[in-house]
Amino acid sequence: MNDLLDRIWETKNKNCLLFAYPQPITESLLRWVDENNPQHYNKNHFLALEELNEFDLQAAVEFQKRAGLQGFLLKSRKRLPNELIVHFGLKEEKQLLMAQLIDRSAAWKTNPAVQIKDCRSTVVADDLMVACVSLTEDPNRQRWIRHTMKEALEAARRHPNYHWLVAYESGQIIGRCYAFADCGCVQMEDLWVAPHARQRHAATSLMKYVRDHFDGLFFLHTEAEDSVKSMYGKLGFEIVDEVYEYSKVWGNPHE
Repeated sequence: MNDLLDRIWETKNKNCLLFAYPQPITESLLRWVDENNPQHYNKNHFLALEELNEFDLQAAVEFQKRAGLQGFLLKSRKRLPNELIVHFGLKEEKQLLMAQLIDRSAAWKTNPAVQIKDCRSTVVADDLMVACVSLTEDPNRQRWIRHTMKEALEAARRHPNYHWLVAYESGQIIGRCYAFADCGCVQMEDLWVAPHARQRHAATSLMKYVRDHFDGLFFLHTEAEDSVKSMYGKLGFEIVDEVYEYSKVWGNPHE
């Protein structure tokens, strides 16, 4: 299991390297730096390398404040001690890493009316951009989506092991996800299906495409309290690790 987890985390880190580079903060803490999206907390998150203490967390807070940022996101494979969570006023969430240790994808139900296309096609990429932007009417949010999706789609064209996939039904986009393959693993993330298309096997059609087109151990993330995790369990995914996310926001970067 340790070898399996090492491969999964190496794959996750190589995925991060598509957009960011690691910057050491302390001996136990690094920060991923995405210079194209300095305000994006997820792409510029801190990662615990070992068990953290008060010195490490204070270093993270001070780093963000010097940069004029108003919060931070920290990810750790180990839960922080309660006293640190309380002392720094951190919000805690837990994600699950789930992997398909035994391939049961042959039994997955798919929808033959659903077509899966790769965003390496300019037409498909343009369709996905329009669909993503249309999910909100907030102009600021739309600008942010255009910027981040443009970066993601450009990266997909540059890197042969990174793919954005789109599900179509009757010519309309009803779902999407991305897949990243490396180190003998396949990471699938950002799975989304339009509300009107749910319960019609669009999600499993996307997942089956990923399983059939990329070799390696298939893994993904889900929220610990997310009802979707039961679907993944029925599809043969097992919990192999936990990831704790800690966030903090302050109103004034100098307070």
